[in-house]
Formats: sequence, structure tokens, C-alpha cells
Amino acid sequence: MEMQSLNTKLKEKKLKIFHIPSDGDCLYKAIAHQLELKKNQVLSVDELRKNVSNYIRQNKDDFIPFMSHPDTCDMLTEAEFEQYCDKITETKVWGGQLEIRALSNSLKCPINVIQATGPECIEQGAEFDNPPLVITYHRHMYSLGEHYNSTCVIEAESA
Repeated sequence: MEMQSLNTKLKEKKLKIFHIPSDGDCLYKAIAHQLELKKNQVLSVDELRKNVSNYIRQNKDDFIPFMSHPDTCDMLTEAEFEQYCDKITETKVWGGQLEIRALSNSLKCPINVIQATGPECIEQGAEFDNPPLVITYHRHMYSLGEHYNSTCVIEAESA
């Protein structure tokens, strides 16, 4: 159901899913694919992760109100905040909404996230005057849970 709904929404935009491996780096690989496709810009997953970590650190006051300890739901301490940022660069920790915002701002590029349920498109970075990077969010694609894919234009079929 989720995939069918996403495919329908993408087809209306003349897009299709470009599959990204489910390995913890899916958000960063989807963004890397979009950057290469739309801006002819090549950035590695490691470079994107470092950008995100640095951006969140440099803009701590914009991010920390939305960050909480997973067990207690308390606001992160200074040490926990630093650990969070370290994990972004040192592990394959999954990226979510905060990381998408950091990617959009650090790249100065809008990012649109198409999803099957909820708001059809979550837009980050609308203030930037470039064509958006378009990725998809899958809540139930794999047994491990949430996942991001990239998109590409549906090629016109020759007659």
C-alpha cells in the first residue's frame, strides 16, 4: 500500500523511485544521488555526515530544543549533544528531520520529502532559490523500519 501510494504521487510529478540500500546511510546516499543528478555535485556520505554534524554544532540553539534523550525524553546535556553529533560522523546512525534541515541549510538547497501518509510533501529550505532535491520517505518499507530513497525523472517512452 505504501509503495503504491508513493508511486502514484511520484508519477504525477513525472518521477520514479531510485532505490537506495537500507544500511543506515540511506538519507545521505539519497541526498548524494540527488546532488549528483541535479547539481552535478559529488559529495560522499562521509562528507555529508560531516557537514550535518558541523552545522548542528554551529547552530546548536536552533536544534537542541528538538533533541531529547531517547529513554528519559529530557533535553540533551552538553555531553549528550556532543555524543549525538559525534555519532552522525562516526557511525551509520539513521538521519531524520533534524538532519534533513541541517543538510538543506548547509547545502543551501531545498529538500522535498515525499511520503505516502501524512502531508504529501515535507519541504525544507524553501528560502533557497534552487530546484529542490526530491527524496522519498518510507515508514514501512523494510522490517527494520524507516527508510529514504531518491527519485529520478521518468524517461519519455519512445513510440
